[in-house]
Amino acid sequence: MSNTTVTSRLLDGCGHCGKTETLLPCTGCDAMLYCNQEHQAAHVETHQQCCKSIKKCRKYCQKYEEASHQNLPVDISLDQYLDARMSWGYNLACLLTTRGHEEAIKHYMEVLRLGRLGPGNSWFNIHRFIAWTLFELDKDHDCYDFITAWVTAACRESDLAEDTMLYTRFRRASLLEAVELPWKSINDIRLVAPVILMKLKLLFDLQAMDTTTKVVGPKVPLEILDNIRFYVPSSSVILANPELLRSNDHSATIVILQQQTRSLYKKATEVRVHLTKELKQNDRHSIVSRHIKLDLEFSHNCWVVVPGATDYINKLQAEMEKYV
Repeated sequence: MSNTTVTSRLLDGCGHCGKTETLLPCTGCDAMLYCNQEHQAAHVETHQQCCKSIKKCRKYCQKYEEASHQNLPVDISLDQYLDARMSWGYNLACLLTTRGHEEAIKHYMEVLRLGRLGPGNSWFNIHRFIAWTLFELDKDHDCYDFITAWVTAACRESDLAEDTMLYTRFRRASLLEAVELPWKSINDIRLVAPVILMKLKLLFDLQAMDTTTKVVGPKVPLEILDNIRFYVPSSSVILANPELLRSNDHSATIVILQQQTRSLYKKATEVRVHLTKELKQNDRHSIVSRHIKLDLEFSHNCWVVVPGATDYINKLQAEMEKYV
């Protein structure tokens, strides 16, 4: 097995014991699963804050939706409704369950469809929440497709939520290709980090597959070697690529990915400098500062998911500093 296997933070089983059979959803949030009422009660102290927030957001959104469907007056504006949908999705993601993340994506995409983004909105960072959530769900293709479409749409000053043809055009964009996106704003550049992580997953997996081939290959028949190599990768991109799975030598692709990662990291350093300056310049309670901190929190959690990624970047940083 690869020593860089992705360590998912997301829970698929009972919130108390982790069991995955015969589960029932929490009646409050519908995203946390339990074996029985006893296990739900044992987990209540950990779960109740997010659960209460989710229920509050759901009730608030339902009030707006019911009034809108019946063309009745309501004391909730569209911006307030979108704030609640965004909070609903965020709290679902905070449960750290696969079910919660999948539901969170639906809310984020609806906010993207209905909202008009701006620095004064609580959904200002919606594109990054979508990218990181897809990454944590191990939907690398969907994550990269979304990032590619988002950056391209932003540079065209079009609305990704309405420009469905643009999103369709980038379906299954290749993560193995050089990233030549027109990064033009700091908001675009902040999306470099998940792309780096997806490429590192590819890089680590290909290195582990080549090591397996060298160590195990001479000792077993090819058919058995192929079966062993199938269980090495953690990247969904490799698992969906028969050519990569069958290959005995990925050295050329590994060099390309290393070069691409170095180039992308140079972009990412621009983000780090910018975020540090913004945190110092903005009041700790301001909207912008809160967005930046949430952004850093999401990205930190995702870096932890890929063992070896932080060490790799630290070494890359040290190498780059030698030539400064």
